[in-house]
Amino acid sequence: MRRRLMCAALAAIALAGFCWAACGSAFAAEAAAESEAAEEIASPRPVAHVARISASEAPTIDGDLSDLSWAKATVITDFKQREPDPGAPPTERTLLRVMYDDRNFYVSVYAYDSEPDRLIVRSMSRDGEINQGDHIEITLDPGLTLRNAYVFRIGPAGGRWDGLRLNNLQELPEWNAIWEGRARRVPDGWVAEIAIPFSSISYVPGQTNWAFDFTRNIRRKTEIVRWSSINPGIPITDVSEAGTLTGIQGVNQGLGLDVVPYIVLRAKHNWSVPGDGAGLSATAGGNAFYKITPGLTGTVTVNPDFSDAPLDVREVNTTRFSLAAGVGRLALAARLLTETERPVAEIAYECGFYDHSAMTRAFRSATNLTPTQFRSLKQV
Repeated sequence: MRRRLMCAALAAIALAGFCWAACGSAFAAEAAAESEAAEEIASPRPVAHVARISASEAPTIDGDLSDLSWAKATVITDFKQREPDPGAPPTERTLLRVMYDDRNFYVSVYAYDSEPDRLIVRSMSRDGEINQGDHIEITLDPGLTLRNAYVFRIGPAGGRWDGLRLNNLQELPEWNAIWEGRARRVPDGWVAEIAIPFSSISYVPGQTNWAFDFTRNIRRKTEIVRWSSINPGIPITDVSEAGTLTGIQGVNQGLGLDVVPYIVLRAKHNWSVPGDGAGLSATAGGNAFYKITPGLTGTVTVNPDFSDAPLDVREVNTTRFSLAAGVGRLALAARLLTETERPVAEIAYECGFYDHSAMTRAFRSATNLTPTQFRSLKQV
């Protein structure tokens, strides 16, 4: 009996040891797989050398990739998913080409799609909600700061968006640059061509390495494909893991001077006064911007018309509750009331109030004064 008990105990110990070893092997395999996946996601940032072409070889930005110069461009195809399966190969093929001449940075994209009739387009307007549909995105960090970058997007229907990313946290869609972009659908997906003038961005002369990333969003699959930053643990706006483009040299940023003139024609006629005439008048002015350094721009304004003054975002109200007037509109209205003799109704319209009474209610709510009383008080 004792021998049987000893044999049973030894068998139980052996079985437990076998189970422990099997579990340990399974856990080790799982840990190794997780470690391998994490290592793949945290792989070194990719590097690509950008091809240079002469200005005479510059492609025509029309959404047609048949220009011979694209054959000389640097080709990038090694993309990976950021979402939903970080590090996995994309479900759709993407062909990216980049090159530059002394004035522009060129990008072409062939976004293959197995179901091109299911492409999603949400907006075709400038600075619209391009990110709500299929689109591609170019991120440029000329200073290699890995914190700040320029962002350019385009969708299959040609809608464009541009903005700034600051300190890997803030995105400013209010920034607008002069650049070209065309896109069109093709039988096996869609294509896009982009030209970004070097005069539209700031960079340190002599900086030959630029941080760069490319993103493709396949909306119906909620799939985000990237060249470099595929770590889902950091915000989508973070550029700290962007790749690097090398060999950018001998480019021309121009004078760094932008002039935006304006002219306004007005006609005023009092029908109750015979022979009052047309009352034509004209006003001219403008803004001049000069890049003193890559991080400092000087601005000169002559006879401002306040068309660039910051206003509150217009809102569409479908509720039974009224909207409060924003601070921006009230501040601009107060400035025009005290610095000009223009009629109150005209100021109300220019500042975004739909009529005189709307601005009066806003002023009463903020100052307990009507616009006329406010103007009289400031002139005393």
